Amino acid sequence: MLRRTSSVILGASILLASALGTGTALAGTTRTASCGGSFTIFSNEGMASIQYCDGGTAITGTVYDTNADGRCPRVEAKQSNGAWRTSDWAGPKGDTSPVNLYAAPGLSFVDVKMGYISC
Repeated sequence: MLRRTSSVILGASILLASALGTGTALAGTTRTASCGGSFTIFSNEGMASIQYCDGGTAITGTVYDTNADGRCPRVEAKQSNGAWRTSDWAGPKGDTSPVNLYAAPGLSFVDVKMGYISC
């Protein structure tokens, strides 16, 4: 459980640093996502129901752990500069986690796949 919390805190810190670094105001700003149709991706460890949003600059959805194998699935998304972003992981079997990935400013996502961590 500590790993997931740390990821959320780290992700929030990175998002805040990015917003402050670009001069984007956070207070009082509401982000409205424009999303396309949902689709599902699968792996031996689990599955994810996701959708691309905001012109491919965001990915939202849910990742599910469907197998009691000691591996917790997550979503991995490749940005247009080749760098990868990863979602929180789901696990153990039956657990779910939200997927909320945002590309760095000026970039978009070009690929998405399932990955996992040992848990």
